[in-house]
Amino acid sequence: MNTQQTPIEMVVKSAANTQLLGLVGLKLRLIEIISASRKSLASESTDPLNVRSLADQVGASLRTVETTLARMVREGLISVAQSKRGRGGWVSYSIATGLLQEIQKAHADGDWPSAPSHTVRSGGGSPLSAGAEFPSRRPGYAGDPVAGFGSRPRGSQNSREIPDEWLEVDCSLLHQEQVMFAPSHLRQVWKWGNVSLDELQLSIEAFAFDIRVNRKTMRMGLLNGFMEILKTGSYGPPANFETQADTVRRQNIERLEAYRARQKDLDRRESDLAFSLWLGGMSEARLRQWMPLELQDKPLENHAVLSSLRLIYEQIPRKSMTQAQGAR
Repeated sequence: MNTQQTPIEMVVKSAANTQLLGLVGLKLRLIEIISASRKSLASESTDPLNVRSLADQVGASLRTVETTLARMVREGLISVAQSKRGRGGWVSYSIATGLLQEIQKAHADGDWPSAPSHTVRSGGGSPLSAGAEFPSRRPGYAGDPVAGFGSRPRGSQNSREIPDEWLEVDCSLLHQEQVMFAPSHLRQVWKWGNVSLDELQLSIEAFAFDIRVNRKTMRMGLLNGFMEILKTGSYGPPANFETQADTVRRQNIERLEAYRARQKDLDRRESDLAFSLWLGGMSEARLRQWMPLELQDKPLENHAVLSSLRLIYEQIPRKSMTQAQGAR
């Protein structure tokens, strides 16, 4: 029995074990820009990047780029190293170590950056066999409903009917909810012409969110119900919906808020300890000299007395405080 692997088997096995060969379309273009924006060839992080500028460079809408970047963060391809919100805001990204090593190797072999193509071709240091050409779409994209390498030939009826960017629609969120939105559904939505590409992508994300979080059900079935809605327009997001980009932003904000709360707690505890040490280092007679007349007959443990002394403590310059402790 012949157990030798065919060239196609070796290609599929090789591609299954690399993140770089799995990148296509908008993700690939963004990774190329992010990689080119690194501070140095050995650096993992980029110089500050403006997301709107990234959208202009790749020719996609700001929402689409934000959603794709959030998905790439969630998939572990990149991470946010630093960011600044508001006017003049920017983001510095870090490329995952494993992916960066693949990029550096491909760069050394002369295979990076890749040519803007929807196929992975042989040549140079590529592991593909000579003359082989395979679609490079990842599972979950409308142009590739089955796992691994599909077989949509260039120049087919599909590519003449549907603009190529429509085949970059990410359906993986629906597939995770067992709603198998396939190329035939995508083609039908495109022919209806009642939703834009961005509206369709947002509808997919909102519908998947509704199923996952709100346990959405439909009498005619989820897929049929979704298609009925898309006949006349986009899917209306539920009240509690947030995009993947918003989820990443919210999580970053929550982490910053938690960090700020920890810092405030540490500051409070440090201040309480310093006040307690100062209080213990002063004589009662000295403390009563600073107390208001109406509190002179109160014990030092009295809440009003402690509050008054705390206010005095916070107003005394540290140099004077040290002198006062030395003179007690």
